Amino acid sequence: MEAPLFMLESGHILEPGEESTFFIGSDGKGFLVLPDDFMRLISFQMSDWDRPVFEAITESDPIYRQQASPFKGICGNPERPVVALVRRAEGKVLEFYSCRNADATIAQACYLPIPRIDADGALDIPEDLYSATVYRAASLVLAALGDQLATTMLELSKSMI
Repeated sequence: MEAPLFMLESGHILEPGEESTFFIGSDGKGFLVLPDDFMRLISFQMSDWDRPVFEAITESDPIYRQQASPFKGICGNPERPVVALVRRAEGKVLEFYSCRNADATIAQACYLPIPRIDADGALDIPEDLYSATVYRAASLVLAALGDQLATTMLELSKSMI
């Protein structure tokens, strides 16, 4: 989660599955229900936006309250888009602000999934983060054992990111 985007892999494509998982209202504001394995947004862009968004805000961000504004200049817009990670009854949702109209489509959407152990018993870790991950794991093991080297390993891990 702490790694800069350039150290991450290209990610997985984020696309709506069912009709109900993607919605754009008449005001151009919409949402996309995220998959269960969603961990971090890499990029998101609607077809009528001038640029992609690489970082999402949350409900606690002061900018999030501005997205409810009916005025185009205050909430996100195609020139200055905003996306927010929000929890709803449907699960984790990516809200996006705002499109020119309800006909826009997803042009680009990538995310980083939660790491899982695959069939070979391995984790899919970006190559650039391998050493930092090994030191972070060592830090956790040493902390569990009460060893003072845990802090050193944690600092080494952070310095590699």
